Order: sequence, then structure tokens, then C-alpha cells
Amino acid sequence: MKRNQIKKSVWYISIGALMALLINYAVLEEILIPDRCYYHVNEPTKLFDIFYSFPAYNGGHPVPSIFNFICTAFTGAIIGLMNYELIRYLKSKIKMLVS
Repeated sequence: MKRNQIKKSVWYISIGALMALLINYAVLEEILIPDRCYYHVNEPTKLFDIFYSFPAYNGGHPVPSIFNFICTAFTGAIIGLMNYELIRYLKSKIKMLVS
């Protein structure tokens, strides 16, 4: 891989991870947790416990856990890398068709 390709791939991976984090915290969290006080009287599921914690400093309201952050960033990075590879593949196909 050329140095320029590595820079571009890191750029796409970073943008993918940031976009996934923004979507997770701005959209998905509001869909999954419409009422933050719901868990004062109801027990969360085990799967919910993996992705969210209930710290005392936040009044027992759910906040994303470290695992949620890592999983979301990793998923976004994979999507960013796939986008980079797809764009690179399509550019090479277009060059072959043009020449």
C-alpha cells in the first residue's frame, strides 16, 4: 500500500467511526430510551445492561457504557473501511472502462 492510500484509509475509518458514534448517541439512544426514568421502577434486560450502565452520578439513568462506545466505534470503522475499498474498486473499474 502506498502512503497516500494508508492516509485515505485512516481518514475513511475515522469518519466512519465518528459517524457511527454520532448516529448512536443522537438517534439510536433516543429511540431505545425514550423515557430515561423508566428504569427507576423496571428492571433492564441483560442485553441492555451490557450496553448501558446506571451510575449514581446520573441519578440512576442509563448512560452508554465503555463496551457500547467500543462496539459502536469498531462497527463504524469497519463500515468506513468498506466504503473506502468500495470507492477504490469503483474508481479502478471506471478507469478501465474509460481507457
